[in-house]
Amino acid sequence: MKKNLTKSIIACAAFAALSGCDVGGQTTQFNSDSVTVRTTQTGPRAGARAVAKKEADRVCATRGLVSEYQSTSVIPGTNKEEHFYLCV
Repeated sequence: MKKNLTKSIIACAAFAALSGCDVGGQTTQFNSDSVTVRTTQTGPRAGARAVAKKEADRVCATRGLVSEYQSTSVIPGTNKEEHFYLCV
Protein backbone atom coordinates (compact mmCIF):
# COMPACT_ATOMS: atom_id res chain seq x y z
CA MET A 1 0.00 0.00 0.00
CA LYS A 2 2.77 2.44 0.96
CA LYS A 3 4.63 1.67 -2.28
CA ASN A 4 1.55 2.49 -4.38
CA LEU A 5 1.00 5.75 -2.48
CA THR A 6 4.61 6.77 -3.09
CA LYS A 7 4.26 6.02 -6.81
CA SER A 8 1.06 8.09 -6.95
CA ILE A 9 2.71 11.06 -5.24
CA ILE A 10 5.70 10.90 -7.59
CA ALA A 11 3.42 10.65 -10.63
CA CYS A 12 1.36 13.66 -9.49
CA ALA A 13 4.48 15.74 -8.84
CA ALA A 14 5.92 14.85 -12.24
CA PHE A 15 2.66 15.73 -13.99
CA ALA A 16 2.46 19.06 -12.21
CA ALA A 17 6.06 19.92 -13.11
CA LEU A 18 5.53 19.02 -16.75
CA SER A 19 2.22 20.87 -17.03
CA GLY A 20 3.92 24.19 -16.24
CA CYS A 21 1.29 25.35 -13.79
CA ASP A 22 1.22 26.05 -10.11
CA VAL A 23 0.23 23.03 -8.03
CA GLY A 24 -1.01 24.88 -4.97
CA GLY A 25 -2.16 28.17 -3.60
CA GLN A 26 -1.04 29.58 -0.28
CA THR A 27 -3.50 31.41 1.95
CA THR A 28 -1.84 34.68 2.94
CA GLN A 29 -4.77 36.36 4.70
CA PHE A 30 -8.11 35.25 6.18
CA ASN A 31 -10.41 37.31 8.36
CA SER A 32 -13.65 35.24 8.34
CA ASP A 33 -15.21 37.49 5.68
CA SER A 34 -12.51 37.30 3.01
CA VAL A 35 -9.48 35.30 1.97
CA THR A 36 -6.37 36.14 -0.07
CA VAL A 37 -4.57 33.33 -1.87
CA ARG A 38 -1.08 33.66 -3.41
CA THR A 39 -0.16 31.62 -6.49
CA THR A 40 2.90 31.40 -8.71
CA GLN A 41 2.19 32.38 -12.31
CA THR A 42 4.12 29.84 -14.38
CA GLY A 43 1.38 28.82 -16.78
CA PRO A 44 -1.99 30.02 -17.99
CA ARG A 45 -3.69 32.54 -15.71
CA ALA A 46 -6.85 30.40 -15.70
CA GLY A 47 -4.86 27.56 -14.10
CA ALA A 48 -3.64 29.77 -11.27
CA ARG A 49 -7.15 31.17 -10.74
CA ALA A 50 -8.59 27.65 -10.54
CA VAL A 51 -6.02 26.69 -7.90
CA ALA A 52 -6.76 29.88 -5.95
CA LYS A 53 -10.52 29.29 -6.16
CA LYS A 54 -10.16 25.77 -4.80
CA GLU A 55 -8.06 26.99 -1.86
CA ALA A 56 -10.43 29.90 -1.18
CA ASP A 57 -13.42 27.53 -1.19
CA ARG A 58 -11.59 25.25 1.26
CA VAL A 59 -10.84 28.12 3.64
CA CYS A 60 -14.33 29.68 3.43
CA ALA A 61 -15.89 26.25 4.00
CA THR A 62 -14.46 26.30 7.53
CA ARG A 63 -17.23 28.84 8.23
CA GLY A 64 -19.87 27.07 6.14
CA LEU A 65 -19.46 29.55 3.25
CA VAL A 66 -18.21 29.54 -0.35
CA SER A 67 -15.79 31.94 -1.98
CA GLU A 68 -16.70 34.63 -4.51
CA TYR A 69 -13.88 36.00 -6.70
CA GLN A 70 -13.22 39.74 -6.46
CA SER A 71 -9.79 40.61 -7.89
CA THR A 72 -6.22 39.58 -8.72
CA SER A 73 -3.09 41.63 -7.99
CA VAL A 74 0.35 40.95 -9.43
CA ILE A 75 3.18 41.24 -6.91
CA PRO A 76 5.72 43.54 -8.64
CA GLY A 77 9.09 42.02 -9.48
CA THR A 78 7.89 38.43 -9.00
CA ASN A 79 5.88 35.81 -10.85
CA LYS A 80 3.37 35.69 -7.99
CA GLU A 81 -0.23 36.84 -7.88
CA GLU A 82 -2.66 37.38 -5.01
CA HIS A 83 -6.30 36.51 -5.58
CA PHE A 84 -8.91 38.12 -3.31
CA TYR A 85 -12.19 36.35 -2.51
CA LEU A 86 -15.16 37.18 -0.29
CA CYS A 87 -16.63 34.38 1.81
CA VAL A 88 -20.38 34.44 1.17
